[in-house]
Amino acid sequence: MANSVRGILLAALLGAALLARAEEEPAVGGYKLSEFPAPGAAPVFKLLEAGEAPLRALRYRLAAGSTHQLVMTLRMSLGVEIDGRGAPVQRAPAMRMVFDCKVTEADPAGARFDFGLADPPELFETEGIPPAVLEPMKKSLASLSAIRGHVAMTSRGVVKEANIQVGPGLDKSAEQMVQSMRQSMEQTSVPLPEEAVGVGARWTMLHRVQGGGVTLYQVAEFRLMRFEGLIATLAVSLEQFAPRQEMALPGAAGARAELTSMQGHGEGHMAVDLTSPVPRSNADFDTTLRMNIQQQDRTLQMGMRNRMRVQVEPGTP
Repeated sequence: MANSVRGILLAALLGAALLARAEEEPAVGGYKLSEFPAPGAAPVFKLLEAGEAPLRALRYRLAAGSTHQLVMTLRMSLGVEIDGRGAPVQRAPAMRMVFDCKVTEADPAGARFDFGLADPPELFETEGIPPAVLEPMKKSLASLSAIRGHVAMTSRGVVKEANIQVGPGLDKSAEQMVQSMRQSMEQTSVPLPEEAVGVGARWTMLHRVQGGGVTLYQVAEFRLMRFEGLIATLAVSLEQFAPRQEMALPGAAGARAELTSMQGHGEGHMAVDLTSPVPRSNADFDTTLRMNIQQQDRTLQMGMRNRMRVQVEPGTP
């Protein structure tokens, strides 16, 4: 009898330990990291609700040779804390970029479009911005004037390839902006589910993303609010998480940086024209990260909170 009781207790303790380990595995948007695709693999889609009838398969119908214009406006504010001492949240100048896009290839399976800046990037809402912030941004933007690239996507809007090319003389700050721009261009096309869906449908996309020298896990959830003609209106929410890892630190020779935590959240709405690679969207993102920076024999603990509003809309090519 004693052996039986002892066996039951050991089994219970083992089960509790295994359960605790499972609960300790980080999760993003309710999904464990082990559920995400491997680095470089295609995103994983999960249909949560099919929605109301009538159901239809949502697919992009881009036409080869068609031209489009994408107008992207970014507004940001940043708060920084170093060794427990915080600086006031500082608003950055707003930035507007206008891209000319041309669909160079298109068939029922997917399409490719090329893009390039129609005009140099523009800074505005600069009132009250210190020159120490404004002047480096102007310098970085000047080096982006020759930017161009292409995006290849499936008929479901899943990006297969995204490439950005910039002329010589790119500084470190501009390199980070190019990384952010690449992610923004990848996310202009809305990933659509494989299955036929109707109004009220919900689906998620799990993606492992590499950007700014950091590997992060991203869950995007989409809800189909309306579908009129070839225009789909969607609500979208985004969750991001990056585990502890070494990270790049541009412009800081001899310094090492370790990301200790990063979490992000975003929400927005999109009107997607299935005949165009350019949606009409508004989204707000809030990201918090903490890192340790080691330089020689000194270690700094830094925290950052970045708030960003991204607006994308079609222009007139």
